[in-house]
Amino acid sequence: MNKQNHLMSPDASVCRRCRKYCPKAGCTAESCIWLVSKIANGTVTYRDALMSIQPQPPTFGWKIQELAGTYLGTLWKDLNHLTRFHRLITRLDPPEGIKPSEGRRYFSVLFLCTTSEELCKRTRPCFQATGIDFTQCYTAKMTREHSFILYAAQCLYEHKDEKLIMNLGYSRAVYSQNLRIILHGILIAKYGSAVLKLKGDGGC
Repeated sequence: MNKQNHLMSPDASVCRRCRKYCPKAGCTAESCIWLVSKIANGTVTYRDALMSIQPQPPTFGWKIQELAGTYLGTLWKDLNHLTRFHRLITRLDPPEGIKPSEGRRYFSVLFLCTTSEELCKRTRPCFQATGIDFTQCYTAKMTREHSFILYAAQCLYEHKDEKLIMNLGYSRAVYSQNLRIILHGILIAKYGSAVLKLKGDGGC
């Protein structure tokens, strides 16, 4: 049975029943294989998902609480972001033989690189048949905002999540909207498209 598609009851998906759960350390899994089920039955909210991101710098807690309190029920920046993403993904063929874990990271890079029309145009040459080549990005006169989002996308693709998270925690140059988008990219890299269905604390 495919664990990713099997929907459990809320009671059966309690973390303490998972083999990866440690009473002292909490969840020790790299990513939760039951997340799809937890989202479907409402036992994982947007705030819960953000809090699962590790490691968490000292300044991270209040930032996450602030973002969770203003969550609008979607991971997309706006409708144009969603439109750009679908427009690009229909034109691309992911590299052959790509593993599910790498597929999630490929998906997250697409998510981040389509947050604006300009960034989408600048990064379009990066997506090639063999993978993503960030050296092909047109970076001349790129804004600081786009530069940091591009940096985040490259970190996620190269499995440098911890480095990215620590920089997010201590950087004062990352505005709330950009921080939210990058955290969404981290969640997608970790859990896949299931997180697009995350609801807020109020169920919206």
